[in-house]
Amino acid sequence: MKTRKVKNLTAVTILCLCLVGAVPPLSGCIGNAHDALYLMDWQRDLLAAGIGLLDLFEPPPSDTFAVWVEDFFGGDVGVFPFGEGGAVHLSEPVLGRLPLDPDNNVSYRFAIPANYNGLNPVSMNVYLLRQGQAVIGNMTLQFTVRRFVDGATTPETYASATLAVDAAADIGEVQVLTLPLNVAIPGGLGGGALNPGNLLHVEIEATASDEGEYLMMGVLVYDTLVVPAVSGGIIS
Repeated sequence: MKTRKVKNLTAVTILCLCLVGAVPPLSGCIGNAHDALYLMDWQRDLLAAGIGLLDLFEPPPSDTFAVWVEDFFGGDVGVFPFGEGGAVHLSEPVLGRLPLDPDNNVSYRFAIPANYNGLNPVSMNVYLLRQGQAVIGNMTLQFTVRRFVDGATTPETYASATLAVDAAADIGEVQVLTLPLNVAIPGGLGGGALNPGNLLHVEIEATASDEGEYLMMGVLVYDTLVVPAVSGGIIS
């Protein structure tokens, strides 16, 4: 298993002490510590979202690869969004905005890296930030995953499943949806075997709303030796 080593332990100590108040605040303490720790973009994003600081210095939950996704598309993406149709790039994609409309879906794509062994479970952690009104009911998301393989002229439907999202109690609450891809429903999204180089396109449509909104902060795609449990909702 690959690990990421912290390059400056002194900076880690200073940052932690600053955050817990064990030492007086230093001008620019947080920003300088970011630089000293050589944080990756996805680590900075999670830190800015208030996700556990110490968790950032643990290796990601991966066996051979971990890919951070933060490029999203919206609108009428058609079968596969390579610029055709009305697809537009989204800098801050939102799920559950009323009125519900298929044109308000959110899509993203990623490739399975060359070092993937073709056997391990592959999962997505979708990071959501609760915004908007108090919860009324639950948001329901329809996940449709399409796959392009080398030599194919059209994508195939790789997986399709519905997720009833657990209710978020407070505005500003971070929710992490853990969704295995190549695992049968309800333990995952129901996809089949994956191979290195497969290009996947994921489209998410809110089919029911809790009358709030959820900002998508990013998606972590990774493989593991053991299938992780679904979290953040119920798959059907």
